[in-house]
Amino acid sequence: MPGRPPWSQEGTQGGGQTVATQNRPEIVNTDLSQTTTVPAGGDLLIEHFAPNDAVQYVQQMRLNSPAPADSGATTGSHKIEIMVGSGGLLALYATQQYNNPIWFNKSYWEVADTGAPTNEAAQNKALRSLIATPTNPVQIRFRNESDVEVTDEFIVEMQLRQVKY
Repeated sequence: MPGRPPWSQEGTQGGGQTVATQNRPEIVNTDLSQTTTVPAGGDLLIEHFAPNDAVQYVQQMRLNSPAPADSGATTGSHKIEIMVGSGGLLALYATQQYNNPIWFNKSYWEVADTGAPTNEAAQNKALRSLIATPTNPVQIRFRNESDVEVTDEFIVEMQLRQVKY
């Protein structure tokens, strides 16, 4: 409308119209780390569900699977698998020998013998495709394929973009 300042145009705040505020994204940080024991040949599954009124998009993640050698292992390996959905569709994974930890730092495998996807750009893309809903979680599975049980802290920290509906 002529003569109206640009900040009061139709569809803008101050334009005399109601502007939706419920669906504005916000950043949410969550720490799901656990100090626990994972038996030899066993695994630890950590799930993150979005609240009932929201969808959450993973932005960054920090994971650490401690070296089984710290608990006395002499052979074997360990893995981290990152999945989405109740069926556990595999999005990212890494494997490491028993004598070293596995680190996922922000958006890529920082310390791992093998990881998939294989390059950092693809890892970041796979990570940012993860979505948590009230019925489909983001899942992180720590697998202990060493010869001893591992008692330590398993770190799971996520930064999520949350959109309420």
